[in-house]
Amino acid sequence: MDLAPDTEHGIYGLNVRAVVRALQFIFAIIVAGLYGVDLNHATSINAHAQSEWIYAEFVAAVSAITCLVHFLVTVTRVGWCAWDGVLVILWLAQVGVFGTIFYPETSSGYENTTQSVARMRTAVWICVINMVLWLATTVLGVGWCIRTRRCVRRTDKKPGRRKAHSGQQEQW
Repeated sequence: MDLAPDTEHGIYGLNVRAVVRALQFIFAIIVAGLYGVDLNHATSINAHAQSEWIYAEFVAAVSAITCLVHFLVTVTRVGWCAWDGVLVILWLAQVGVFGTIFYPETSSGYENTTQSVARMRTAVWICVINMVLWLATTVLGVGWCIRTRRCVRRTDKKPGRRKAHSGQQEQW
């Protein structure tokens, strides 16, 4: 992991990334709390927790941990862009699952799985916001990687220099 040479400039700057990561972290904690209420209730009445709620807690926890890693080090590798993309897919699945359960009406069989349908509907919208934030960091990360690669290529080019490539002479 290395620091980008131009992390303080432009839309790819350190400040923008820090704000977006902070929002991702805050919304992940909020989601964990919203779904955790029902998991706590299921535990208190000795009922089995619904797998959908456990999945929601997992996605929130992985997202929060990823944000913490990003707070500790400035990550500039393409693999982290891919990881952000994985998190977009996880959030998309979560939005899809809970959106179909609670919108437009609560699906049958789920009426008693939550203490508050209004809270779950709010949680779906917060998950949508988090999904959009993770999509934004994925796009920004890919854009940063493309921009960095172009900058590196431009600095490596020297006019009039020739390089042997597969037995052919090419001018750079």
